[in-house]
Amino acid sequence: MAARRKFGKTWWGNAWVEAMERIDSNTNRLPRGKRYANQGMVREININGGDVLARVQGTRPSPYKIKISLKKFTAAQANKIKKMVAEDPAPNKQREN
Repeated sequence: MAARRKFGKTWWGNAWVEAMERIDSNTNRLPRGKRYANQGMVREININGGDVLARVQGTRPSPYKIKISLKKFTAAQANKIKKMVAEDPAPNKQREN
């Protein structure tokens, strides 16, 4: 059995994983994705703009392709995020150097 890997190397990464766990609480997608990553089944990851493209070796002989598309923030949303981060990027959390 492969060693368990902690996902998210920064507090931002941990917050992202925690958010995904809350959103995907009623499916097996996130646990299955973590299992695939822990077992070294993710063959390739490419990030192109707002798209994350990956090749994953599942149970079939050929890897399958995954595409996750993220919507681009509007200028107003980006400004709001920048302001929030500048004010206090990690309330009640220890900051990493």
